[in-house]
Amino acid sequence: MTALTLLALTLQMPMAWPASPWTEETGYFTRMRDKFFFGVANIFGGWISIIHEPTIAIEDGKNVFVGIGKGFGKAVILTAGGFAHLLTAPLTFLDIPLPDNGVDM
Repeated sequence: MTALTLLALTLQMPMAWPASPWTEETGYFTRMRDKFFFGVANIFGGWISIIHEPTIAIEDGKNVFVGIGKGFGKAVILTAGGFAHLLTAPLTFLDIPLPDNGVDM
């Protein structure tokens, strides 16, 4: 798979992901604070997908190697998305959807 194909698939995925949980808050400073901490949680917790996804695959009787690949991909997306949320925290009108609403806080 070429890098261009991977980029195209990555750019198409967010359309199917739900809005981030902080978007339901009211008030600018509350939304900014929640977006900031949502970003921090995804930066430091995104790597957990590397362990979590293969575990789910094993429990469901699916291929563990697919779970490992899914875990690595999701970890990269969650960590990068966390940095994006952290850097754009003052821009509360801008949401960057993450898979499964990001890391559970």
